[in-house]
Amino acid sequence: MKTLITTIFFTSLTTLAIAQKDTFPDTPENSKFSVRSEKDSTQNMPAQFSFFYPLGSNGIKSPQIENNFSLNALYGINGGVEGAEIGGLVNINQGTVNGIQIGGIANITTQSTNGTVIGGIANIVADSAKGILIAGISNVVGDSSAGFQIAGISNTVNGTFDGGQIAGIGNLNNGQVDGFQLAGISNVTNGNVNGVQLSGIANIVNGETTGAQIGFINFSNRVNGVQLGFINVSGESEHVIPVGFLSLVKNGYHSLEFSTNETFYGNMAVKLGVEKFYSSFRFGIGSDKGDSYLSYGYGLGTLISFNEKNKLGLELSANHIVSDFWNNWELDLLNRFEITYQRSLGKHFTVFGGPALNVYVTQTFNDGEYGTIHVPYTMYSEDWWDGNTSMWIGFHAGAAIRF
Repeated sequence: MKTLITTIFFTSLTTLAIAQKDTFPDTPENSKFSVRSEKDSTQNMPAQFSFFYPLGSNGIKSPQIENNFSLNALYGINGGVEGAEIGGLVNINQGTVNGIQIGGIANITTQSTNGTVIGGIANIVADSAKGILIAGISNVVGDSSAGFQIAGISNTVNGTFDGGQIAGIGNLNNGQVDGFQLAGISNVTNGNVNGVQLSGIANIVNGETTGAQIGFINFSNRVNGVQLGFINVSGESEHVIPVGFLSLVKNGYHSLEFSTNETFYGNMAVKLGVEKFYSSFRFGIGSDKGDSYLSYGYGLGTLISFNEKNKLGLELSANHIVSDFWNNWELDLLNRFEITYQRSLGKHFTVFGGPALNVYVTQTFNDGEYGTIHVPYTMYSEDWWDGNTSMWIGFHAGAAIRF
């Protein structure tokens, strides 16, 4: 049975290719697959029935006849549809389709489609498509498209798209997109996007994004809006807000900082993103009673600009304490909320300082007391069933290099 269906499908495609060669001679006027220069020769019929082209009511003249209603038991070839078409396997049209088209396997149209097209496997439109396209596997449009597209695997539009796309795996557009794209794996647009991209893995825009990208990885040459993902990458963007673990903006905020505080005598932080919202990767070293310890952490912050030289920073971070790398598996976490005054001393150099609220949560137990790091004093300390929580106000000061 599978062999029979496969044979029928590929036979229909071969028949279409032969019909196209006869109908559109290889001349400059007819060199584009999706355009017919003359429609005067196309007749109109109220209805037609075919079993397997050319076995049908219109016979071998089916490619030159447009129908208001077309019923194809297996597959049929028509000159166009103005109304409705239903096919058990494949519907092939050499003219435009205006209305409803349903195919058990595929709908193939060499010109434009306006209306609702439903294919068990695929819908292929060589020219433009307006309306609703629903396919079990793929929708393919050779020119621009507007409306709504749903596919089990992919939607592909070779021109602009205006509307909404939903695909189990991916949406690919070679022109501008105005609307939204939802994909299980990826959305790829080679033009601009005005709207929202949402994917399970990646959103890629080779033009400008105005709106939002939401995915594990987001990339756009330029962004006016929001990127929400684990990794965000954008080119020169003045109005982008990247929210994620790692955000890289070409003309964004890039800072390498060195500082000291009451707990760690040496700290280094790499801050990436934009001033309105950045990520901080932190490392520190300290000692208590002759024992050294390290820390690594992650933070999120924002800078409030008063003018070009004076700024106020707010940052929240969590820092894991490491005293014994191989055996330090207990909870040992220093959480800090830092308020920072920054003063620029040039284009690339900044000094800073300010207070910090510390909340230390630990399960480590050393020398009869909880904790690994040096705690200068506590304004709150509470033992719980397997650990301790302490709070105090500290400080931090240092210098940064902008790059």
